[in-house]
Amino acid sequence: LHPDELAAKVFSRIVLSLIIYELLLNPVLIAFDVDHEEVFVGVGWFADLIFLLAIFVKTRTGVKVDGVTTDDRAVIFAQYRRTYELHLDVGSLVPLELVAFCVGGWGLVPWLRLNRWLRFHRITLFFQNQENRLENETGMIRTKKLAVLAAVFINALVCVWFFTACRSDEQDYFN
Repeated sequence: LHPDELAAKVFSRIVLSLIIYELLLNPVLIAFDVDHEEVFVGVGWFADLIFLLAIFVKTRTGVKVDGVTTDDRAVIFAQYRRTYELHLDVGSLVPLELVAFCVGGWGLVPWLRLNRWLRFHRITLFFQNQENRLENETGMIRTKKLAVLAAVFINALVCVWFFTACRSDEQDYFN
């Protein structure tokens, strides 16, 4: 699969959207009491399956070696294995939430899904690859990158603030 093919570009955008979805949703599930949390966790498992497929696609997508795109699987996997990406990608797929099912409570699931934040590097890699393409406008791509990173971090900080402010007291602010 060549990295400039339309299918590769569309698939990378789908993966990016699912990563952003998980990074925005997980802090919300931790901070707030959400009804039907199981539905969101189910969508998260679907995102995990797509991300597993993304790892498979990554090992089959051509890479540039000395300025030339190669599709030799051994070279592609060797380059993927040498970087930190493979370790982060595999670490983000470890199903830690199965511990919650053994213990018997849904309350731990959002906490145990925090390893999905290891996928964060994929956001910066996506925008870095976009900046490296000659047909793209670098200023617009950097603006989009800033907007996405700001949204993810502001969402996480607001959820941490709400969780520490409202959950630390003995009072129940919802009733």
